[in-house]
Amino acid sequence: EEKQSGKERVFVDLRGGGSLGMENIAGSGYGYATGLELFIADRFSASFRFSNGLISLATPDFNSRLRSENIQVSGTDSVSANYFSFSSGFAYYFFKGGEISLGASAAIVAKKLSGSLFEAPVYPAAAVELFAWYQVFPGVDVGALGRFEYAKISQISISGSNVIFSSSKSANEVAFMAAVRFAVL
Repeated sequence: EEKQSGKERVFVDLRGGGSLGMENIAGSGYGYATGLELFIADRFSASFRFSNGLISLATPDFNSRLRSENIQVSGTDSVSANYFSFSSGFAYYFFKGGEISLGASAAIVAKKLSGSLFEAPVYPAAAVELFAWYQVFPGVDVGALGRFEYAKISQISISGSNVIFSSSKSANEVAFMAAVRFAVL
């Protein structure tokens, strides 16, 4: 395994899964991501990742979560938004043995939501992740990841009107993903 880890220092991964908003203005949804992971030391890596997906929240729930704001969204459907994000961070592998490796990562995220009713500016978020990888072939791993993303939104755009909140609203999410990664260098 030492020879292998010496050669395979860069991975490209593909991941997909679902997310849940946690009693805030974030909705539930699904998404996918692709990224690059570069090992910079035996147990440390840096990552760069792009994500895309959809979140949705029933309009009555969205209105109730706005709390103390003068704005209400009309209708009985869902408030939906596509999202696009870029993240960069570091991971630490606290266990690497045989075919299995376990670790945790932290990242800074720049996220953009857009949709017909709901739009937010690009906003920063912080994310922490726990992950497990299993090597199925040399240079090919499958994995499972749990992620928590912490974010605040200070404004939205509804039907072209910009609404600035009296206080920032929570947009925290928890997500679960399955992934596959390939060694490229």
